[in-house]
Amino acid sequence: MLEHAIEGSVRDLSWVTRGIVRRRLRTRAGIAPWVTFSFPPGWIRTVVPGHPPAVSPDSGAAVDYPFEGETLRMTQRFEGVRLVQVFRSREGSRVNEYVPAAQDATLVLRVTVESPRLARPLRYTLTYRR
Repeated sequence: MLEHAIEGSVRDLSWVTRGIVRRRLRTRAGIAPWVTFSFPPGWIRTVVPGHPPAVSPDSGAAVDYPFEGETLRMTQRFEGVRLVQVFRSREGSRVNEYVPAAQDATLVLRVTVESPRLARPLRYTLTYRR
């Protein structure tokens, strides 16, 4: 599914840049095997393996987030039952929407990656078991 989404996002790019952008998306859009959340008063803390914890105010205020040698701006906030994370850099943005499924013990993650370098946004969905 992820590979298909990446190919759709780079399909209309020049053959010169397509391979570079494809490799960069594979690196940045890796699939985490698990995710955990905690909610200390006034804060949201999200942890995925291999990355620093994402910790920010639950008000949605932006904070700096270190990622692969650069500093991103990150926000986390609840919209109803959805937890929405936004990571922004000079190159674009990634939005993670975590949605608990009411009918079973799963958590759906909808990812959207946008960049001026992409012909179209990269979108994919993952499902985690609780």
